[in-house]
Amino acid sequence: MCGIVGIVCIKPKNISKNIFLANNQMKRRGPDDEGFVLFDDKNIDVCYGEDTPMESFHDKQVYYPSKNIKSTFGNNYNIAFGHRRLSIVDLTSHGHQPMCDESRRYWIVFNGEVYNFKEIREELDSLGYSFKSDTDTEVILKSFIQWQEQCLQKFNGDFAFSIYDTKKDEMFLARDRVGIKPLYYTFQNDTFVFASDIKTLIASKLYKLEMDMEGIYHNFSFSMTPRPNTSFKDVFALSQGHYMTLDCKTLKSKTTEYWDIPTNMQDLSMSENEAIEILEEELKKSIKYRLLADVDVGTFMSGGIDSTTISAIASKLHPNIKAFTLAFDKSISQYDELEEAKATASMYDMQHIVSLLDADVVLNNIDNMVLGYEEPFYHLAANFAISEIVKNNGVKVVLNGLGVDELFAGYSVY
Repeated sequence: MCGIVGIVCIKPKNISKNIFLANNQMKRRGPDDEGFVLFDDKNIDVCYGEDTPMESFHDKQVYYPSKNIKSTFGNNYNIAFGHRRLSIVDLTSHGHQPMCDESRRYWIVFNGEVYNFKEIREELDSLGYSFKSDTDTEVILKSFIQWQEQCLQKFNGDFAFSIYDTKKDEMFLARDRVGIKPLYYTFQNDTFVFASDIKTLIASKLYKLEMDMEGIYHNFSFSMTPRPNTSFKDVFALSQGHYMTLDCKTLKSKTTEYWDIPTNMQDLSMSENEAIEILEEELKKSIKYRLLADVDVGTFMSGGIDSTTISAIASKLHPNIKAFTLAFDKSISQYDELEEAKATASMYDMQHIVSLLDADVVLNNIDNMVLGYEEPFYHLAANFAISEIVKNNGVKVVLNGLGVDELFAGYSVY
Protein backbone atom coordinates (compact mmCIF):
# COMPACT_ATOMS: atom_id res chain seq x y z
CA MET A 1 0.00 0.00 0.00
CA CYS A 2 2.66 2.54 1.13
CA GLY A 3 2.02 6.08 2.30
CA ILE A 4 3.39 9.46 1.28
CA VAL A 5 3.37 12.87 2.94
CA GLY A 6 4.95 16.23 2.20
CA ILE A 7 5.11 19.74 3.65
CA VAL A 8 6.08 22.90 1.76
CA CYS A 9 6.58 26.28 3.48
CA ILE A 10 7.26 29.64 1.85
CA LYS A 11 9.50 30.60 4.76
CA PRO A 12 11.70 28.15 6.73
CA LYS A 13 9.85 26.64 9.69
CA ASN A 14 10.37 24.05 12.37
CA ILE A 15 8.50 21.28 10.48
CA SER A 16 10.58 18.17 11.14
CA LYS A 17 8.40 17.14 14.09
CA ASN A 18 5.28 17.70 11.97
CA ILE A 19 6.56 15.37 9.23
CA PHE A 20 7.56 12.84 11.91
CA LEU A 21 4.06 12.84 13.46
CA ALA A 22 2.39 12.63 10.06
CA ASN A 23 4.57 9.72 8.96
CA ASN A 24 3.85 7.83 12.18
CA GLN A 25 0.15 8.02 11.39
CA MET A 26 0.77 6.02 8.20
CA LYS A 27 2.51 3.09 9.88
CA ARG A 28 -0.32 0.71 8.94
CA ARG A 29 0.07 1.70 5.29
CA GLY A 30 3.75 0.76 5.29
CA PRO A 31 5.24 -1.25 8.18
CA ASP A 32 8.39 -2.40 6.34
CA ASP A 33 10.41 0.84 6.08
CA GLU A 34 10.19 4.56 6.65
CA GLY A 35 12.23 7.50 5.45
CA PHE A 36 12.45 11.28 5.47
CA VAL A 37 14.18 14.05 3.57
CA LEU A 38 14.24 17.71 4.61
CA PHE A 39 15.38 20.71 2.57
CA ASP A 40 16.49 24.21 3.48
CA ASP A 41 18.20 26.80 1.28
CA LYS A 42 21.59 25.09 1.56
CA ASN A 43 21.22 21.55 2.89
CA ILE A 44 19.46 18.26 2.21
CA ASP A 45 19.04 16.15 5.35
CA VAL A 46 18.19 12.50 4.63
CA CYS A 47 16.85 10.93 7.83
CA TYR A 48 15.79 7.58 9.23
CA GLY A 49 13.15 6.67 11.79
CA GLU A 50 12.45 3.88 14.23
CA ASP A 51 11.21 1.54 11.48
CA THR A 52 14.05 2.15 9.01
CA PRO A 53 16.11 -1.09 8.63
CA MET A 54 19.47 0.70 8.82
CA GLU A 55 21.43 -2.56 8.85
CA SER A 56 20.49 -3.09 5.19
CA PHE A 57 21.97 0.21 3.95
CA HIS A 58 25.45 1.05 2.75
CA ASP A 59 26.74 4.62 2.63
CA LYS A 60 27.34 4.59 -1.15
CA GLN A 61 23.59 4.90 -1.74
CA VAL A 62 22.78 8.43 -2.88
CA TYR A 63 19.82 8.57 -0.50
CA TYR A 64 21.65 7.06 2.49
CA PRO A 65 19.78 8.17 5.67
CA SER A 66 22.52 9.58 7.88
CA LYS A 67 20.50 11.28 10.67
CA ASN A 68 17.76 10.26 13.05
CA ILE A 69 14.70 12.39 12.27
CA LYS A 70 14.44 13.31 15.95
CA SER A 71 17.88 14.94 15.81
CA THR A 72 16.45 17.56 13.43
CA PHE A 73 13.67 18.69 15.78
CA GLY A 74 14.16 22.42 16.30
CA ASN A 75 15.80 23.04 12.91
CA ASN A 76 14.06 25.12 10.25
CA TYR A 77 13.25 23.74 6.79
CA ASN A 78 11.27 24.81 3.75
CA ILE A 79 10.29 21.36 2.50
CA ALA A 80 9.93 17.88 3.99
CA PHE A 81 8.99 14.48 2.56
CA GLY A 82 8.00 11.37 4.49
CA HIS A 83 7.39 7.83 3.27
CA ARG A 84 6.08 4.54 4.65
CA ARG A 85 6.88 1.43 2.64
CA LEU A 86 5.08 -1.83 2.08
CA SER A 87 7.76 -3.74 0.18
CA ILE A 88 6.38 -5.48 -2.93
CA VAL A 89 8.96 -5.02 -5.72
CA ASP A 90 12.74 -5.12 -4.97
CA LEU A 91 12.61 -5.85 -1.25
CA THR A 92 16.14 -4.49 -0.66
CA SER A 93 17.13 -1.05 0.65
CA HIS A 94 17.49 0.04 -2.97
CA GLY A 95 13.72 0.51 -2.88
CA HIS A 96 13.93 2.90 0.09
CA GLN A 97 12.13 6.23 -0.21
CA PRO A 98 12.32 9.17 -0.44
CA MET A 99 14.45 8.31 -3.49
CA CYS A 100 16.58 10.63 -5.63
CA ASP A 101 18.48 10.50 -8.90
CA GLU A 102 22.28 10.40 -9.00
CA SER A 103 22.53 14.20 -9.14
CA ARG A 104 20.28 14.58 -6.06
CA ARG A 105 18.32 17.20 -7.99
CA TYR A 106 15.07 15.21 -8.17
CA TRP A 107 13.41 13.52 -5.16
CA ILE A 108 10.33 11.29 -5.21
CA VAL A 109 7.82 9.78 -2.79
CA PHE A 110 5.50 7.26 -4.42
CA ASN A 111 2.58 5.02 -3.49
CA GLY A 112 1.27 2.37 -5.86
CA GLU A 113 2.49 0.26 -8.76
CA VAL A 114 3.32 0.95 -12.39
CA TYR A 115 2.78 -2.46 -13.94
CA ASN A 116 4.57 -1.84 -17.23
CA PHE A 117 7.68 -0.39 -15.60
CA LYS A 118 9.96 -3.02 -17.12
CA GLU A 119 9.02 -2.01 -20.68
CA ILE A 120 9.51 1.67 -19.82
CA ARG A 121 12.86 0.85 -18.22
CA GLU A 122 14.02 -0.79 -21.44
CA GLU A 123 13.19 2.41 -23.32
CA LEU A 124 15.07 4.50 -20.76
CA ASP A 125 18.03 2.09 -20.98
CA SER A 126 18.19 2.75 -24.71
CA LEU A 127 18.28 6.48 -23.98
CA GLY A 128 21.35 6.09 -21.75
CA TYR A 129 19.81 5.95 -18.27
CA SER A 130 21.24 3.60 -15.66
CA PHE A 131 19.44 2.10 -12.67
CA LYS A 132 20.53 1.20 -9.15
CA SER A 133 17.33 -0.66 -8.20
CA ASP A 134 14.75 -2.99 -9.69
CA THR A 135 11.87 -0.77 -8.59
CA ASP A 136 9.10 0.99 -10.46
CA THR A 137 9.84 4.01 -8.24
CA GLU A 138 13.16 4.66 -9.97
CA VAL A 139 11.52 4.17 -13.38
CA ILE A 140 8.88 6.80 -12.54
CA LEU A 141 11.56 9.23 -11.36
CA LYS A 142 13.72 8.86 -14.47
CA SER A 143 10.68 8.89 -16.75
CA PHE A 144 9.81 12.28 -15.29
CA ILE A 145 13.38 13.52 -15.79
CA GLN A 146 13.20 12.43 -19.45
CA TRP A 147 9.62 13.33 -20.43
CA GLN A 148 8.36 15.62 -17.62
CA GLU A 149 4.54 15.51 -17.33
CA GLN A 150 4.27 13.47 -20.55
CA CYS A 151 5.61 10.48 -18.60
CA LEU A 152 2.08 9.98 -17.26
CA GLN A 153 0.91 8.91 -20.71
CA LYS A 154 3.26 5.91 -20.50
CA PHE A 155 2.23 4.57 -17.08
CA ASN A 156 -0.12 1.61 -16.76
CA GLY A 157 -0.89 1.34 -13.08
CA ASP A 158 -2.36 2.83 -9.95
CA PHE A 159 -0.28 5.55 -8.35
CA ALA A 160 0.04 8.75 -6.39
CA PHE A 161 3.43 10.43 -6.27
CA SER A 162 5.24 13.70 -5.78
CA ILE A 163 8.57 14.76 -7.29
CA TYR A 164 10.52 17.77 -6.03
CA ASP A 165 12.91 19.52 -8.43
CA THR A 166 15.47 21.25 -6.20
CA LYS A 167 16.83 23.38 -9.05
CA LYS A 168 13.47 24.80 -10.15
CA ASP A 169 12.13 24.75 -6.57
CA GLU A 170 8.99 23.18 -8.02
CA MET A 171 6.88 20.21 -7.02
CA PHE A 172 4.98 17.86 -9.31
CA LEU A 173 2.12 15.73 -7.93
CA ALA A 174 0.14 13.17 -9.92
CA ARG A 175 -2.64 10.64 -9.47
CA ASP A 176 -3.57 7.64 -11.62
CA ARG A 177 -6.22 7.71 -14.32
CA VAL A 178 -9.22 6.51 -12.31
CA GLY A 179 -8.04 7.50 -8.83
CA ILE A 180 -7.27 4.12 -7.30
CA LYS A 181 -4.55 5.59 -5.08
CA PRO A 182 -5.55 8.55 -2.90
CA LEU A 183 -3.82 11.93 -2.67
CA TYR A 184 -5.16 14.70 -0.43
CA TYR A 185 -3.85 18.21 0.17
CA THR A 186 -4.54 21.45 2.03
CA PHE A 187 -3.26 25.02 1.87
CA GLN A 188 -2.85 26.57 5.31
CA ASN A 189 -1.73 30.22 5.00
CA ASP A 190 1.91 29.97 3.86
CA THR A 191 2.07 26.14 4.13
CA PHE A 192 1.03 23.34 1.77
CA VAL A 193 0.58 19.78 3.05
CA PHE A 194 -0.23 16.63 1.04
CA ALA A 195 -0.67 13.01 2.11
CA SER A 196 -2.11 9.62 1.24
CA ASP A 197 -4.96 10.08 3.69
CA ILE A 198 -6.79 12.80 5.58
CA LYS A 199 -5.79 11.32 8.95
CA THR A 200 -2.18 12.13 8.09
CA LEU A 201 -2.98 15.77 7.31
CA ILE A 202 -4.60 16.00 10.74
CA ALA A 203 -1.72 14.18 12.45
CA SER A 204 0.76 16.73 11.08
CA LYS A 205 -0.85 19.35 13.38
CA LEU A 206 -0.68 21.80 10.48
CA TYR A 207 -4.37 21.32 9.69
CA LYS A 208 -7.17 21.87 12.20
CA LEU A 209 -10.06 19.47 11.70
CA GLU A 210 -13.31 21.09 10.53
CA MET A 211 -16.27 19.57 8.69
CA ASP A 212 -17.41 20.96 5.35
CA MET A 213 -21.22 20.97 5.40
CA GLU A 214 -21.53 21.21 1.62
CA GLY A 215 -19.20 18.24 1.27
CA ILE A 216 -21.26 16.29 3.83
CA TYR A 217 -24.46 17.16 1.94
CA HIS A 218 -23.03 15.81 -1.32
CA ASN A 219 -21.68 12.77 0.51
CA PHE A 220 -25.13 11.85 1.81
CA SER A 221 -26.57 12.45 -1.67
CA PHE A 222 -24.09 10.44 -3.74
CA SER A 223 -22.49 8.17 -1.08
CA MET A 224 -19.21 10.11 -1.50
CA THR A 225 -18.24 13.75 -1.95
CA PRO A 226 -17.51 14.47 -5.63
CA ARG A 227 -13.83 15.23 -6.16
CA PRO A 228 -11.87 17.41 -5.74
CA ASN A 229 -13.96 18.31 -2.64
CA THR A 230 -14.09 16.23 0.53
CA SER A 231 -16.17 16.17 3.72
CA PHE A 232 -13.53 18.33 5.43
CA LYS A 233 -13.13 22.08 5.10
CA ASP A 234 -10.05 23.15 3.09
CA VAL A 235 -9.08 19.54 2.35
CA PHE A 236 -9.09 18.56 -1.31
CA ALA A 237 -8.33 15.42 -3.29
CA LEU A 238 -6.18 15.66 -6.39
CA SER A 239 -8.74 14.50 -8.94
CA GLN A 240 -8.25 11.23 -10.80
CA GLY A 241 -6.43 11.65 -14.11
CA HIS A 242 -4.91 14.98 -13.01
CA TYR A 243 -1.51 16.35 -12.04
CA MET A 244 -0.54 19.46 -10.10
CA THR A 245 2.50 21.71 -10.35
CA LEU A 246 3.41 23.80 -7.31
CA ASP A 247 5.81 26.73 -7.15
CA CYS A 248 7.46 26.15 -3.78
CA LYS A 249 8.50 29.81 -3.44
CA THR A 250 4.97 31.22 -3.76
CA LEU A 251 2.69 28.15 -3.31
CA LYS A 252 0.97 29.04 -6.56
CA SER A 253 -0.43 25.86 -8.04
CA LYS A 254 -1.93 24.68 -11.30
CA THR A 255 -3.95 21.49 -11.76
CA THR A 256 -4.17 19.89 -15.21
CA GLU A 257 -6.20 16.97 -16.53
CA TYR A 258 -4.03 14.50 -18.46
CA TRP A 259 -6.61 11.74 -19.06
CA ASP A 260 -10.35 11.22 -19.18
CA ILE A 261 -12.53 8.21 -19.96
CA PRO A 262 -12.62 7.96 -23.77
CA THR A 263 -16.12 8.26 -25.23
CA ASN A 264 -17.75 7.69 -28.64
CA MET A 265 -15.12 5.05 -29.49
CA GLN A 266 -17.35 1.98 -29.71
CA ASP A 267 -16.92 -0.21 -32.75
CA LEU A 268 -20.58 -0.96 -33.42
CA SER A 269 -19.68 -3.37 -36.22
CA MET A 270 -17.95 -5.72 -33.77
CA SER A 271 -19.60 -9.08 -33.18
CA GLU A 272 -20.33 -10.43 -29.71
CA ASN A 273 -17.69 -13.15 -30.14
CA GLU A 274 -15.08 -10.56 -31.12
CA ALA A 275 -15.96 -8.46 -28.06
CA ILE A 276 -15.68 -11.50 -25.77
CA GLU A 277 -12.30 -12.41 -27.24
CA ILE A 278 -10.92 -8.88 -26.77
CA LEU A 279 -12.30 -8.65 -23.21
CA GLU A 280 -10.77 -11.99 -22.22
CA GLU A 281 -7.40 -11.01 -23.69
CA GLU A 282 -7.41 -7.69 -21.82
CA LEU A 283 -8.37 -9.42 -18.58
CA LYS A 284 -5.53 -11.94 -18.93
CA LYS A 285 -3.02 -9.19 -19.69
CA SER A 286 -4.24 -7.07 -16.77
CA ILE A 287 -4.08 -9.96 -14.28
CA LYS A 288 -0.66 -11.09 -15.53
CA TYR A 289 0.73 -7.60 -14.86
CA ARG A 290 -0.68 -7.60 -11.32
CA LEU A 291 0.88 -10.93 -10.45
CA LEU A 292 4.38 -9.43 -10.89
CA ALA A 293 5.73 -9.11 -7.35
CA ASP A 294 8.61 -10.24 -5.15
CA VAL A 295 6.13 -11.42 -2.50
CA ASP A 296 3.24 -13.89 -2.47
CA VAL A 297 0.08 -12.81 -4.32
CA GLY A 298 -3.40 -14.19 -3.58
CA THR A 299 -7.01 -13.38 -4.44
CA PHE A 300 -10.22 -12.44 -2.69
CA MET A 301 -12.84 -14.88 -3.99
CA SER A 302 -16.49 -14.49 -3.10
CA GLY A 303 -19.03 -16.35 -5.21
CA GLY A 304 -19.65 -13.43 -7.53
CA ILE A 305 -18.77 -13.40 -11.23
CA ASP A 306 -16.04 -10.76 -10.90
CA SER A 307 -13.78 -12.26 -8.20
CA THR A 308 -14.25 -15.86 -9.38
CA THR A 309 -13.32 -14.90 -12.95
CA ILE A 310 -10.22 -13.05 -11.74
CA SER A 311 -9.24 -15.94 -9.44
CA ALA A 312 -9.73 -18.51 -12.21
CA ILE A 313 -7.51 -16.61 -14.67
CA ALA A 314 -4.92 -15.91 -11.96
CA SER A 315 -4.72 -19.62 -11.09
CA LYS A 316 -3.79 -20.44 -14.70
CA LEU A 317 -1.01 -17.85 -14.65
CA HIS A 318 0.04 -18.59 -11.05
CA PRO A 319 -0.73 -22.28 -10.26
CA ASN A 320 -1.66 -23.09 -6.64
CA ILE A 321 -2.49 -19.44 -5.88
CA LYS A 322 -4.19 -18.84 -2.52
CA ALA A 323 -7.85 -17.81 -2.90
CA PHE A 324 -9.57 -16.46 0.22
CA THR A 325 -13.31 -16.74 0.90
CA LEU A 326 -15.37 -15.58 3.86
CA ALA A 327 -18.23 -17.79 5.00
CA PHE A 328 -20.95 -16.21 7.15
CA ASP A 329 -22.94 -17.63 10.04
CA LYS A 330 -26.69 -18.16 9.80
CA SER A 331 -27.53 -14.72 11.22
CA ILE A 332 -26.09 -13.06 8.09
CA SER A 333 -26.51 -15.93 5.63
CA GLN A 334 -27.82 -13.60 2.90
CA TYR A 335 -24.17 -12.61 2.29
CA ASP A 336 -22.90 -16.19 2.07
CA GLU A 337 -21.59 -17.26 -1.35
CA LEU A 338 -19.43 -20.14 -0.17
CA GLU A 339 -20.98 -22.84 -2.35
CA GLU A 340 -20.35 -20.81 -5.52
CA ALA A 341 -16.75 -20.15 -4.42
CA LYS A 342 -16.19 -23.85 -3.66
CA ALA A 343 -17.46 -24.78 -7.11
CA THR A 344 -14.94 -22.43 -8.72
CA ALA A 345 -12.07 -23.66 -6.53
CA SER A 346 -12.82 -27.29 -7.47
CA MET A 347 -12.31 -26.50 -11.16
CA TYR A 348 -8.96 -24.68 -10.91
CA ASP A 349 -5.48 -25.10 -9.47
CA MET A 350 -5.77 -22.97 -6.33
CA GLN A 351 -5.50 -23.28 -2.56
CA HIS A 352 -8.96 -22.40 -1.31
CA ILE A 353 -8.79 -20.89 2.19
CA VAL A 354 -12.19 -20.46 3.85
CA SER A 355 -12.81 -18.58 7.09
CA LEU A 356 -16.08 -18.34 8.99
CA LEU A 357 -16.99 -14.77 9.93
CA ASP A 358 -19.07 -14.18 13.01
CA ALA A 359 -21.14 -11.01 13.18
CA ASP A 360 -19.47 -10.12 16.49
CA VAL A 361 -16.07 -9.95 14.75
CA VAL A 362 -17.42 -7.21 12.49
CA LEU A 363 -18.98 -5.32 15.39
CA ASN A 364 -15.85 -5.58 17.55
CA ASN A 365 -13.75 -4.07 14.76
CA ILE A 366 -16.21 -1.41 13.63
CA ASP A 367 -14.01 1.47 14.88
CA ASN A 368 -11.05 0.26 12.80
CA MET A 369 -13.28 -0.15 9.75
CA VAL A 370 -14.70 3.35 10.05
CA LEU A 371 -11.21 4.77 10.54
CA GLY A 372 -10.19 3.18 7.26
CA TYR A 373 -13.02 4.86 5.37
CA GLU A 374 -12.07 8.36 6.67
CA GLU A 375 -15.13 10.02 5.14
CA PRO A 376 -18.76 8.96 5.75
CA PHE A 377 -19.67 5.87 3.75
CA TYR A 378 -23.04 4.12 3.41
CA HIS A 379 -21.78 0.54 3.56
CA LEU A 380 -19.75 -1.63 5.92
CA ALA A 381 -17.73 -4.26 4.06
CA ALA A 382 -15.89 -7.25 5.50
CA ASN A 383 -12.56 -6.28 3.87
CA PHE A 384 -10.97 -5.61 7.28
CA ALA A 385 -11.70 -9.15 8.47
CA ILE A 386 -10.58 -10.94 5.32
CA SER A 387 -7.43 -8.78 5.05
CA GLU A 388 -6.40 -9.92 8.53
CA ILE A 389 -6.85 -13.55 7.46
CA VAL A 390 -4.78 -12.92 4.31
CA LYS A 391 -1.99 -11.37 6.38
CA ASN A 392 -1.98 -14.31 8.80
CA ASN A 393 -1.48 -16.61 5.79
CA GLY A 394 1.67 -14.76 4.72
CA VAL A 395 0.18 -13.04 1.67
CA LYS A 396 0.95 -9.35 1.05
CA VAL A 397 -0.87 -8.67 -2.22
CA VAL A 398 -4.37 -9.72 -3.26
CA LEU A 399 -6.38 -9.29 -6.45
CA ASN A 400 -10.06 -8.44 -6.09
CA GLY A 401 -13.09 -7.47 -8.14
CA LEU A 402 -13.53 -3.88 -6.96
CA GLY A 403 -14.61 -1.60 -9.79
CA VAL A 404 -16.10 -4.36 -11.92
CA ASP A 405 -19.68 -3.43 -11.04
CA GLU A 406 -19.08 0.13 -12.21
CA LEU A 407 -17.63 -1.10 -15.51
CA PHE A 408 -20.23 -3.77 -16.23
CA ALA A 409 -23.37 -2.28 -14.60
CA GLY A 410 -23.51 -5.07 -12.05
CA TYR A 411 -25.86 -3.45 -9.55
CA SER A 412 -29.06 -1.47 -10.04
CA VAL A 413 -27.50 1.65 -8.46
CA TYR A 414 -25.25 1.97 -11.54
